[in-house]
Amino acid sequence: YWVYDIYDVDADGNETLSTTQDSVYVAGDSIVNGISHTVYEGTFFGLGESIRLYRDSSGYIVNQEGQLIHSYTNFNIPLESDTYGALVIASEMGDEALTAVTVPAGVFDAWEKRVVLYKTDDTDVTSCGDETFTLKEYLDPEIGLIYQEFGFTGQLQASCVYRISK
Repeated sequence: YWVYDIYDVDADGNETLSTTQDSVYVAGDSIVNGISHTVYEGTFFGLGESIRLYRDSSGYIVNQEGQLIHSYTNFNIPLESDTYGALVIASEMGDEALTAVTVPAGVFDAWEKRVVLYKTDDTDVTSCGDETFTLKEYLDPEIGLIYQEFGFTGQLQASCVYRISK
């Protein structure tokens, strides 16, 4: 069972603790296309209840559609990618080296994953003039996700703000 505090981050990088929390737990398992997946239920990104399905696939964590979510054996590689009109959201694993990350629960050694937003029409991703915008996630090898920056495109484009769950 994981509980994450959510922080609002303004255009200057100042963090403010919000009243919203995310909580996620392992609810069981499910078979999708003949393959067993772990079922995670809870709130994600400060939104309502949702369900996510993930499985281990030879060193990669993949979702029920087979998209690579993260890897614990291969680094500096591209992962999942989605396109929404001209907006591209592309994920990539960072280096194999672990980074010390401080969150309310303590200090953890974690791998970095980057989520990069950019547009194919050469327009800015944010109203602050950013052609690309990178959000980071940190994954502890034993615990899983301990830190995640996330943003809603409308907020990024309107006021350069995003959120952190940690």
